[in-house]
Amino acid sequence: MRKFILVVAVVALLVVAAVVYLKATTPTTSDGVRFPLSPQQRALLASVPESAEAFALIPAAAVVQSKLLANRVTRDAIGEYIAEHHLPHPWMLGGTDLLIWKVGKQTGYSAQLDPLRAFLVRTLGQVAGGTFLINTGSSQPLGEERLNRLLELTNGFEPADAIAIQQGAPNAYPPIERPAVTAVRVTRDEIILRSASRGERASRPQSPGVSPGDRKGGFPRGALLAATFQDPPRAVGDLDRLLGTKISTLLEDGGSIILYDVETGTLLPRPKGLIAVPATPEKRAAAGRIASLAEVIGEVRESGDRILISFDRTSLGSFTNEQFIDPTWPGGDWSARVDPKRLVPILEDLGDSTGLRLATPRLHRSIRDFRRWIRHLSHATSIEASHTETPEREELRVRISAK
Repeated sequence: MRKFILVVAVVALLVVAAVVYLKATTPTTSDGVRFPLSPQQRALLASVPESAEAFALIPAAAVVQSKLLANRVTRDAIGEYIAEHHLPHPWMLGGTDLLIWKVGKQTGYSAQLDPLRAFLVRTLGQVAGGTFLINTGSSQPLGEERLNRLLELTNGFEPADAIAIQQGAPNAYPPIERPAVTAVRVTRDEIILRSASRGERASRPQSPGVSPGDRKGGFPRGALLAATFQDPPRAVGDLDRLLGTKISTLLEDGGSIILYDVETGTLLPRPKGLIAVPATPEKRAAAGRIASLAEVIGEVRESGDRILISFDRTSLGSFTNEQFIDPTWPGGDWSARVDPKRLVPILEDLGDSTGLRLATPRLHRSIRDFRRWIRHLSHATSIEASHTETPEREELRVRISAK
């Protein structure tokens, strides 16, 4: 009996020692990703299968996970992801860098583990040479040459908590050309994403008076959505059908759209808001051609160096009494700010609208894509985005605020 008690005591001491060790070696802070990457981080990225559609490097993954769970915006989404994908627990990873990749419907993980952790997680996957692998195949690794071309896109990037690379999946975030690299920084109150790819379209000259960087007063605080652009997205053409007039011609050389609400209870949803364009002779003439219709249901007004046109009776008054927020990133070829708490429920209705799908299919597809990206961000107080494109590079910056 004495020997048995002694063995139990020794085992208990070993368990306590292991728990203390695991807790002590699980960090609470991290240096994150700094560019250029360290040799160890580069080696880990180079080992990802070359067939991976997307992959991410998360230094000190336990720290990043705690940040995501502390942020009100990401808390529910990361909880669902952990439950669905059976991610390793923080104590399994300690201070190691975690690599996650996706090939088809299969998700793989790789991390450099210390001997004790490698022993403890051996039953969850393959452990070879200190590398913790789950669901891995025999695909050829990415390699240094391919990795170098991808990491060239991070030139000028600020330090971040994680880096994600999309080689395929064109309909997933970010909505820019592929391949794309995204750096992610998370705090308790905000998430900053900076994405870059190689520009494949020619740079367009800026239209005077409509560049987001030149916008006077910034974004209207009370708007559901506010967007300013040099060249309108193709979906703007569908507004003609919703509003019953050639509003898209006014926006051909750039302008702003401010949306305060959308009536979704009708066959064709009706936006409530206004457009703003530079007060040039050409725009005055274009506004004059639609003024008679616009003034039946809304207003037309020239204010300073802009022409304001609304298609309801309340939006111009709301805009006149607005407080404005300066953009985080002045310049670029378009920028936007949205109120996700109000916008997400509206997008849910618009994405299921049969009338919108039949009358404006391009706009309907854009709304459904946007709904898929934003539906988990309903706890955010605001989302701001800025896009810049040159012949050599395309960049998208997004700031998600939780305060």
